[in-house]
Formats: sequence, structure tokens, C-alpha cells
Amino acid sequence: MTNVARRIRLVTPVVLMVAMLAGATASGQEPPQAAAAQLPPVAKLVAEPAALTLQTNQSAPLRVIAYDAAGKVIEGAAVRVTGPRRAVSWSDDRLTARGTAGRFEVTATSVAAPGSTPVSITIPVTVTYAALQRIQVVAEPGRLYAGVTLNHRARGFHADSSERAAMSVTWRSSDPAVASVDRF
Repeated sequence: MTNVARRIRLVTPVVLMVAMLAGATASGQEPPQAAAAQLPPVAKLVAEPAALTLQTNQSAPLRVIAYDAAGKVIEGAAVRVTGPRRAVSWSDDRLTARGTAGRFEVTATSVAAPGSTPVSITIPVTVTYAALQRIQVVAEPGRLYAGVTLNHRARGFHADSSERAAMSVTWRSSDPAVASVDRF
């Protein structure tokens, strides 16, 4: 990626936030920081559920609740939820697992009013691969003759036709007198 493209990606969220603030002020609405300043400071965040296990391309509800120092729920508190971009995404109180399996942490952070400290929590998320629907064996071009070696690779596909990114395959021959398999 070029430096210009990187700069555009980095600048875009800032431009969008400035546009949102300008639009909110022009429409008579308060900018998000002003609205956050009117709410009590967030003392604690709680995630429901506290941990998630999902398969790739699956989504589940993930709600983050903000509480004030007295233990009361703060309705309308601004909370930002982030996670590894290739692993998960969060929108409309739902967490979606992407195409990467593994153990990840999602971070929820309160948007603090000026002069107050943001509060954060981490939510452990385990993403597993969905079952494979189909496996395709792909051979390199050429014909097999006695003494000839051809490399093969396997591609696995899920029910939604997405391809398994990192697939571990064990190769073996049902008749080593006809064809043998080595580590290459």
C-alpha cells in the first residue's frame, strides 16, 4: 500500500468525526463530547456475556453496560468496542467473527467527558473454524508417470463457500505400491 493510501485511511476517521461534529452543530444537536459531558462519569463497564465463543462468520449479541459510581446504569453512555480487525467486528450490539480463528481480546472503552478518565474492560473471544463442507485437491500441472513427482495442495471450503485460510492437511496413500507421499 502506498504512503498516500495509508494517509487517506488514517485521515478518513478524523475527517468523518469532524464532519459529524459539524453536522451535529449545524443541525442544533450537541456534539458527542458535549452529550458525554452531561452524563455522569462512567465508573464501571460490564459486558454481557463476559466471554464469547464463536465460529468464523458467526455473530452473537454483545452488550456493554456502563454504570456510575452509585451503581446505576448510565443510559446513552458512549462506549467504543474494538478488536483485531481481521478477527472480529462489532456493530449494533453484535460481535461478528471474521475468517481468522484463535483467541482474541475485544476492548470496550467509555468515551470520557473532558477532565474524566475513560474506563476499559477486555472481553475474551474464542473463534473456531466452522466445519468444512468440501475439500478440493489441486495438483500442479503435468502428468504422473513412474518416477515423476507432482505437488498437490488441498483447499477447504465452508458451507457458505468461504475458503479456510490456514488449513492443516495430513496426506497419505491408500496404496504405497501405487503412489507414495513424502513431507514435500
